[in-house]
Amino acid sequence: NEGKTTVSVNLAVALAQKGKKVLLVDCDLRNPSVGQVFGLNTQYGFSEFLKGECELKKAYYQTSIENLRVVVGGTPVDNPGTLFSNRNAQIFVTAAKDTFDYVILDTPPCSVMSDAAEVGTLTDCALLVVRQDFASREQILDGAQILIDSRLPIIGCVINGVGASLTT
Repeated sequence: NEGKTTVSVNLAVALAQKGKKVLLVDCDLRNPSVGQVFGLNTQYGFSEFLKGECELKKAYYQTSIENLRVVVGGTPVDNPGTLFSNRNAQIFVTAAKDTFDYVILDTPPCSVMSDAAEVGTLTDCALLVVRQDFASREQILDGAQILIDSRLPIIGCVINGVGASLTT
């Protein structure tokens, strides 16, 4: 409930509206939600591709927004960490980088699940999303430390859910 998916979707939509070819990938394989945001009823998703149950082209779905495709999470899995380190994950990343201007990976919370650190091995950088008055200071620091330990550059932080009446 930090707002990671909302930020990921909004960033993907904004880039696509600027004419960039964008792929948004739901990497929260325990609790996928990107497909619901776009109202997609899909047969295949990222978990199916990583397990070798479908071809890559069957995992891509065009949205109603020009230039924006998504890969939904697929069937939820209990232990997705090992899927991110298999050969299919590398095949996916290589193909995505060759095809799209931007590839946005929506991950599970990095301070709660090690899955986010595993996904981090597939990415170039991270954007930390923090909801105001939601996560504890320790959870935020733990999440940032997981990213730092994986040598993943943190390019910024989005403070989400800030009230309009906040004064400086």
